[in-house]
Amino acid sequence: MNLERLQGTWRNGAATITVNGDRFTTAQMGAEYTGRVELNESVTPKAQVLHFETGPEAGNTNYGIYEFAGEEWRFSLNITGGPAPKEFVAVQTMERGQPPAAPNGTVPVSELQGKWAMLSCFRAGDPLPASFAIQGRRTIAGTQSTLYFGPQLFMQRTLSRDGPGAIRLQFSSGEAPQLGIFELVGDKLKTCMSAFGQQRPTAYASSKEGGETYALWKRR
Repeated sequence: MNLERLQGTWRNGAATITVNGDRFTTAQMGAEYTGRVELNESVTPKAQVLHFETGPEAGNTNYGIYEFAGEEWRFSLNITGGPAPKEFVAVQTMERGQPPAAPNGTVPVSELQGKWAMLSCFRAGDPLPASFAIQGRRTIAGTQSTLYFGPQLFMQRTLSRDGPGAIRLQFSSGEAPQLGIFELVGDKLKTCMSAFGQQRPTAYASSKEGGETYALWKRR
């Protein structure tokens, strides 16, 4: 049903129309309005009726036509209260609003969940001794990342997604994060993390100047 497709918030610049059930609310459209929307998708062109209940148009009814084009809601209304237009003129186009981005530190990295064994690691340009590196093991559960070397807990931090192939490690909201990149191929994982508070690496490498930590992992 088209009414189901209409649910949510639609935008045109700062102007918004939010539809919840058959109720609508507008903002930044010269004035704020609320009311009820009716759709008739069985006619051509499809019919749309807005019954205004609050705002300057309270008590008025606007008849119009509408269509969907991808993530756009296009409609023409007769704002004088007369019959709906027979074709699309003075078209109003609204785009489906994007949901707000989740705060940093709250989005798990789904493909990295589970247990990982360290194969090798470079810190600030220097390799960890192989006998020490192979004791490294990381467990990722939700946004919790725990790193051990042998029986010793080395680090427990929040690991979250910043975007495609981008991650961050953070101990608390007040701490400068380690920004990183990752690449997963089969059961092999590459990670490269910045030094605390530094910019995200752009390559899988480690240098004394940058202080990056570059590690190779295998899923356990």
